[in-house]
Amino acid sequence: MHYNRFGFALLVLCALTGSVRASSVEAYSGVIAGNTSCGEAGPPATMGAFFGGLTFGISGTGNGISDCNLAGSVSDIIQSTGIASSASTLSSATYNGGLTTFSGTGTGTAQYGAVGAGASGTLTGTAAGGTAESVGYGIASDTMSFNPGAGAGTTGYAVLQYSISGSLTMNSPTSGDAAAEVAVQVGTYGPQDIFYSVYNSGLGLAVEGYGGSTVSGCIAGTSSFTCINGVIATSMMPVTFNTPTDVTFGFYAGVDGGGVIDPDISLTGITLYTAGQQEISNFTITSDSGTQYGADGVESSPEPTTLLLAAGALSAFAWARRGRKDGIANAG
Repeated sequence: MHYNRFGFALLVLCALTGSVRASSVEAYSGVIAGNTSCGEAGPPATMGAFFGGLTFGISGTGNGISDCNLAGSVSDIIQSTGIASSASTLSSATYNGGLTTFSGTGTGTAQYGAVGAGASGTLTGTAAGGTAESVGYGIASDTMSFNPGAGAGTTGYAVLQYSISGSLTMNSPTSGDAAAEVAVQVGTYGPQDIFYSVYNSGLGLAVEGYGGSTVSGCIAGTSSFTCINGVIATSMMPVTFNTPTDVTFGFYAGVDGGGVIDPDISLTGITLYTAGQQEISNFTITSDSGTQYGADGVESSPEPTTLLLAAGALSAFAWARRGRKDGIANAG
C-alpha cells in the first residue's frame, strides 16, 4: 500500500518539475563612484517597479556609467532555474579632484524560496559633491496555485513567513546612508514591505517589520543591527484558490558611502485562511518552477539515494507480488 502511494508521488513530482514557464530568479549588483556629468539618475527598471522609491545613481544616458564620467559596473543575471548570483566590485575610485576615494562591493543571489543581497563601501575624504554607491538585490518570482480542497474560484488569504539572518554595520556613521528592504507581492496585491532598515546620516538606525512591527531575532544598535533567524511575515494577502497566482519576493541592500549589509532571506512558512479568516489546516501548492512548497515554506525534495532506494523497494515489491501470483497459479 505504501509503495503504491510513493510510486504515484514520483509521477506527480516528474510532472511538476517538468513545468518551467514564466517563473524566474534575478540577481542584480552594482557599484559606482564619481562626479557624474549626467542629469538626474534613477533605479534599474525591475528595481524601480518592485522596490519603489529606492534609487541607484545610474543615469539613462548612454551606458549610465562611463558615459556619465563614473567608475564602476553593474551585473544583472536572470534565469529560470538554479541559483542566480551576481557580484560587482570597485576598488579605490577617486573623485572630487582626488580628495575622495571609494571602494565598494554589491552582491545579489536568488533561487526559488531564498534570496540574498549585500552591499559594502569604504569612503575616505568628503562625501559631498559626488556619488559613491553599492547595491545588490535578489528577486524570486514563481507562479503558485494554492489548493486547499475548496471549489475553483473560492477566495481566501495567504500569509507568507520568512526568516532573515545577517547584519548591517555603518563603518563611519557620519559618512553615508544605508538601507535594506524585503518586499513581497502576491498577485496584484503589493508589493508589500515586510522588513525595512535604514540609517540616515545623523539620525541613527531603524529596523522594522510589516506595519512598523518589532522583528523578533533582530537587535538594533545606534549604527548597526544583527538578525539571527529573525521572523518577518506579510499581512493576510488576498488570493483565489486553485488559480495560478504570481508570487514574488525580493531583498534589496544599498550603501551610499561607508557601511556593510549582508543578510539572507528564506521562505519558512505559508498559512492559508478562508474568506472568514479561519486557518486552513490541509492544503497543497503547485508551482510553475516545480519547487515544492508547503506549510513549512520550501519543502525538501527526496535525495537521489532516497529515490534509488525507493525504486529498489518498488522493484522488490513488484517481484514479490509477481512470485506470489506465480505461486498461486502453480498451486491451482
